[in-house]
Amino acid sequence: MGLFWNHDVAVCEMADINSGIFRCSADGNVHWPKSLRFAELAAEDGIRRAVAVTNFGTMDTVVRRLGLFNALLIRHRVELEVKAAVEFSLGSDLFNQIVRAATVMGGLNRHYVMLRIHPGTSLPIASVVETIRKMHLRTILVAPERCDALVHRPTEWKRLASAGALIQFSAKSLLDESNPRRIRFCRSMIREGRCHFIGTELGRDDGTSVSLAEAFRVIARWADIETATNLCWGNTNCVWENQPVQVSDRFNRSAGRQWFRRPTKLAA
Repeated sequence: MGLFWNHDVAVCEMADINSGIFRCSADGNVHWPKSLRFAELAAEDGIRRAVAVTNFGTMDTVVRRLGLFNALLIRHRVELEVKAAVEFSLGSDLFNQIVRAATVMGGLNRHYVMLRIHPGTSLPIASVVETIRKMHLRTILVAPERCDALVHRPTEWKRLASAGALIQFSAKSLLDESNPRRIRFCRSMIREGRCHFIGTELGRDDGTSVSLAEAFRVIARWADIETATNLCWGNTNCVWENQPVQVSDRFNRSAGRQWFRRPTKLAA
């Protein structure tokens, strides 16, 4: 794993578990120039592996076109490898969709359920995660820090931890200075070892992407370089290679400290 220097922190090669770089529509069309541009931005940011998320309605298109997209990246010498996975939302047909996606997509969807938590979600999330666990699948909660109803319910977080839920925060949540309350929540969760991945999500409408490298530097300042490396590379790599990601089932600060290996402090 290589390192590149920026400012005062060496940023490791990174993996993005929730990337929107592969752009396609429900009618089967792929926006190749935009997809290539987002892939180039990701590679420039230091991302070497990306899990491109799609919704249930476009997964057939992604299955057919993903090989062509990776070939396009090789042809343009973009140092990025892409896999795909379906991302779900809470709904009445969720469990049928999970089974269908595991059959059509295979790969990551045979082992993980990427469940996006929308800001206005009020449904009992923990009970859904517990049901998914009974299906012998692991839930990755996407952007739960944006849901105020969940943020302020510590008992729900305890149930989620007991059900083995993996937590992914958005890089934008760590960098958005207009929402200091959310930043404080993310910082606390990361320091306590209760966040497991950082994802860039869908990028911005102006054609730029949220920097995972900048999120890495923020985490290194909040905690240490090793924590940043785990959240931006190591844990995502475990998911990529279908290796276990360790999760503490105790809801306290000491458990969080045990979750990571011995910290590597930043130089003064």
